[in-house]
Amino acid sequence: MMKKLNLIPLLAISFLLYLPSCNDNSPDPDVIQLLINSSVEAGNQQPNKWWVGPGGSHQTSWTNGHSFTGEKSLLISSDNDVGEFTYWYQSVGEDIPIGRRLRLSSMIKLDNVDPNSDGVSIAVRGDDKDQQSVFFYTTQGDVPIRGNADWEKYSIEMKSNIPDEVTRMWVFLILLDNTQGKVYFDDITLETIN
Repeated sequence: MMKKLNLIPLLAISFLLYLPSCNDNSPDPDVIQLLINSSVEAGNQQPNKWWVGPGGSHQTSWTNGHSFTGEKSLLISSDNDVGEFTYWYQSVGEDIPIGRRLRLSSMIKLDNVDPNSDGVSIAVRGDDKDQQSVFFYTTQGDVPIRGNADWEKYSIEMKSNIPDEVTRMWVFLILLDNTQGKVYFDDITLETIN
């Protein structure tokens, strides 16, 4: 005599095995992260692949103690409301995803950034082979980043795709002109948008 199989437990087990694949939090394989050392943890005397722009008059440091993840962050500070803008930057010159749009994001912590100043901004620029700007996107003038705030994510998205003539891109993390206070940057990403 043939045994009758109870399919309900088998269906329940199959459903439970299927469920994790529906709620998969793994990264999207079509999204490309272009920055190196985005958590700013790697480096010896300075963070790998991150540089300070020339000519600024505010102070910069690679600091411990204030971070969103890990132990390190990038700091720009000014003790007075006079001085030229200062920035950390990274450039991307290989594997530029021509024809894709990008999103620049950073976790930012603010410590007494003058609420009446221009404050802080993040920006991304694309240059051609002659080092002429092809595109430039910034939060400056659109997204006020100033005052006091614990870690918060700020982003800016390209409105159009990267043109063919772009050969190098730049990411800037900026304390703007005549701004007093401290700003910390961490978990900086430049990613393609689907």
